[in-house]
Amino acid sequence: MLGLSPALSARGGFEVLNHSYSKNSKSPFAKQRNGTLFSPWAGVSYRLDRDNTVSADLHFNRKDARRNWHSYKELEARIANFTLLGQGQYLLAEARFWSYRADAANPLYSLTTRRKDFRVKGRLAYGVPIVTVAKWLGTSAEGPIGDVNVQISGAYFHQNSNIPNFDVSNFTGDVIFTKRFKF
Repeated sequence: MLGLSPALSARGGFEVLNHSYSKNSKSPFAKQRNGTLFSPWAGVSYRLDRDNTVSADLHFNRKDARRNWHSYKELEARIANFTLLGQGQYLLAEARFWSYRADAANPLYSLTTRRKDFRVKGRLAYGVPIVTVAKWLGTSAEGPIGDVNVQISGAYFHQNSNIPNFDVSNFTGDVIFTKRFKF
């Protein structure tokens, strides 16, 4: 991370991953998906005030698989707002947008049409320490659960594809408990 000013920072990176699906699958087609994924990315964060930070990231993924129809280019943009609410509470709102393009038509779906998807995901998460919830209830949370946070989140995902079988829309929700450890 590079601090450009007290309120503005920039970050970036580059990952190279080797996907080996044949190690996890007994399918004879798994080897076709094996290949290397190149993922450069960059982002910025801007602190609006001491309680609000807005961030934006841009990722480019390039998969080079054994078969061209499993190779793709993908561009992903993410924007998020992280807000501190006091007493350890926080609110995270984020939106992601993807553009996915396969390198070749997959003969399982079409002999002539290359898959092209546009994806959107919106997510809202609220987190609070257990100790804060205990205070609200007029008790205390000491010992092993005193430094546990609970996060409740909901998300909506939509994928629009030029191949109708890949159109997807769904809502998800989750509750996550995290524990802090000090060394």
